[in-house]
Amino acid sequence: MSYKWHPSKATASEFSEKMAEIEDFCIEHGISHSASMDSYYFTLHGESYRVSNHTIAASNAGRFGYDRTTGEWVARRERYHAAGEYDRTHEITAGKTRLIEIYTDLEAGIRLDKRGRRIKDVPSTADTLAALDKADARQAHDPDKAANQRRR
Repeated sequence: MSYKWHPSKATASEFSEKMAEIEDFCIEHGISHSASMDSYYFTLHGESYRVSNHTIAASNAGRFGYDRTTGEWVARRERYHAAGEYDRTHEITAGKTRLIEIYTDLEAGIRLDKRGRRIKDVPSTADTLAALDKADARQAHDPDKAANQRRR
């Protein structure tokens, strides 16, 4: 017999409250969701987004099952997502409890990766060279600092 984790009453209550908050947020912002509330769909700044705890490929792969009588894999249901249906949709794979955080980040113009994490902007080469030039110029105006640099 294997162990199956069961949440405590407090944890279950917190999750229930969080889901109620998410439902209210979805209604307020016009976010649609799947029947199981695992996938959320919305448009911001002219871009379409899908936030889900699973990918479209994983969702469609679940339609197959093994038929013991024929010994073959067969389709048990239709695809949830038609081929090409979400080609122009940004797909973010993250838990549903992070939906509000992801939506507000996107609304604020913050770039996110495919897991809904913030992408730190890396300075361009030109910016880096400009910063080095500024540092060199400051050092040239401070002879004591330049002398100390040479001694090291």
